[in-house]
Amino acid sequence: MTTFIVFLVALFAFMLIGLPLAFVLIICAIFMMLSLNQSDVMVIAQNMVSGTNSFALMAIPFFMLAGEIMDRGGLSLRIVKFAKLIVGRIRGGLGYTAILATIVFSGLSGSAVADAAALSDSADAQSLFVTPRNIDELVRSASKLIAYGIDLALHRGLGIEDIDALIE
Repeated sequence: MTTFIVFLVALFAFMLIGLPLAFVLIICAIFMMLSLNQSDVMVIAQNMVSGTNSFALMAIPFFMLAGEIMDRGGLSLRIVKFAKLIVGRIRGGLGYTAILATIVFSGLSGSAVADAAALSDSADAQSLFVTPRNIDELVRSASKLIAYGIDLALHRGLGIEDIDALIE
């Protein structure tokens, strides 16, 4: 029980001082290890390094980089212009343009983070592209299911007629 109290006191004390949350958590972990009499410095360093050794954590900055490259290269502007050409003349076309651009871009990038980085340059665009960004998860899931279905059909040796029969 005293370890938990040490953790809470250290957490709130360092947060009230104004330290960034990452440093507060590191300091609280060190205080907890010291209160549990596990003061091996190598264990602390090893746990900090192993906690950041994750492909999922490494992928997020690279997806943001991919979105920025697509934005700077002009791909996202071309996608928005294409979407505006198709649905821009309809009443409420700005929202439809955002939704269609998000659908097209999510099919290309496969990452909601890359979509947000590439399609939202200004504050107005950010507020517009936040809502249809959830479509990205739907498109990614549908793409995976389509790829899985094609793979399954190829491995079973099914033809187009057999796949149509399975769908109906």
